[in-house]
Amino acid sequence: MSAKVSIKQLLLDLEGMDFKTFEEAELDALIYEMLEHLGDEDSELREGLIYPVLSKIIQENILTTQQYISFLETCMGERHLFLKLGERGDSVLMRSYSALLIAALLNADANISFLAKADYATVMDKCIEYIESETDTRGHIEGKGWAHAIAHAADVLLALVKHPMFDTESFGRILEAIETCLFKDAAYVDAEDKRFIFVLKAMQDRGFENEALGEWVEKLFAKLSNKYKMEGFSYRYHRVMTNVENFMKSLYFNFKSDRNGLYLRVLLFDNIKALPYSRLSDGEARIF
Repeated sequence: MSAKVSIKQLLLDLEGMDFKTFEEAELDALIYEMLEHLGDEDSELREGLIYPVLSKIIQENILTTQQYISFLETCMGERHLFLKLGERGDSVLMRSYSALLIAALLNADANISFLAKADYATVMDKCIEYIESETDTRGHIEGKGWAHAIAHAADVLLALVKHPMFDTESFGRILEAIETCLFKDAAYVDAEDKRFIFVLKAMQDRGFENEALGEWVEKLFAKLSNKYKMEGFSYRYHRVMTNVENFMKSLYFNFKSDRNGLYLRVLLFDNIKALPYSRLSDGEARIF
């Protein structure tokens, strides 16, 4: 029996099991085996068994401080979050689901506090490094299920912002990470833009003001305009424009009922409407 078949059968047998009854060494061994197969191309194993079980173990607060730290360090390591970073291939599954677990661990730490402030800072540094360097932007891979590295990157940013140790001086770093994702050479089609809206709304809960958000929005539109001036309506420009447009539309509708967001809504509407779409045969441009 292969290792893959063994871990899959083991997890099926453990369905409904109370992990609180496990000894520390048993949990260590189980977590290790699951993390080894976290990036498996079998979506049933990866999405349906390993991630839900690991997520349950994280949320049930049954690990020691050292187990939580070791778990997090493994996820952030060269064999997980940074596995073949920069390559497009099945390795994205390991990176992406490692990011998703890091988000879950950060959320758990917000309640039980196993990280020191320096540890949190290290997690932020590594996660932003990963997000800015990820090149495999596929949402779904035929026959292998969800990859969703960019969506999971947004989940990590959300967990970082909501964490009690988040310093509002890091707002700029979060915005830069979102900007980098929007300007990657890709066109997102699996609701990635909406996941980034959650991050911005969490930032607002931490005191990020509409005026500062508006300044950032203007900066993104200016950057997109410069790209158009340099490339014209190239395929790469079209993909990036699609990302920015969808993101800005999501932002617009999230602020539609915000009484204090009139300035931002007008700014978004005017800039979206002014985007240089490819011209139609009658010379008319599509508008927002």
